[in-house]
Amino acid sequence: MAYDSKAVDFAYSFYARGWSRAKAVPEIRKVYAGFSGSTWDAMEEKHDWKQRRALADAKIREFEDSCRDIGRTLLLELGAIRSRLYTLIEAGTADVQTYYAFLSVAKRTNEISATHLKGRDNDRVATQVLSEAIEFFLLELRSVPAFTRVLEENAAAVGAAVSVVAENSANEKTYTPRKK
Repeated sequence: MAYDSKAVDFAYSFYARGWSRAKAVPEIRKVYAGFSGSTWDAMEEKHDWKQRRALADAKIREFEDSCRDIGRTLLLELGAIRSRLYTLIEAGTADVQTYYAFLSVAKRTNEISATHLKGRDNDRVATQVLSEAIEFFLLELRSVPAFTRVLEENAAAVGAAVSVVAENSANEKTYTPRKK
């Protein structure tokens, strides 16, 4: 029996969802009574369903990657806008609309950040923030002349201490000092 493109697309919809032939054929028969396993096989080969599904899966992955990246892109762009507006405010050249725009951008940045970080592992985010804070703290300490030489001479010990803090914060959520 010859099937029209609507029937082929209907059968393909089961294939695209990953259904096996044995599971899909009885469902397809509810709409197309004479449908058989050999018809499934013939359609699969003739219409190159494997290639079609592979292309569809690739497009889905590309779309999902794009959706993940859009949040980061928006955050970066909003951050740059917020920075420019803040510069105007700090310079004293801002009007009421600039203040409103700054608050609006800051609010939107917060909303997107919350949405973006919602799907991330909170412990991993906290560890990353802690790591960045420690790194910033050490850089600030290096800017103090009295600490620069001491930090350089004890770099291995400082690195070990940072590792211990990071491990404790990631594993135990409380700080356990090293034994001296």
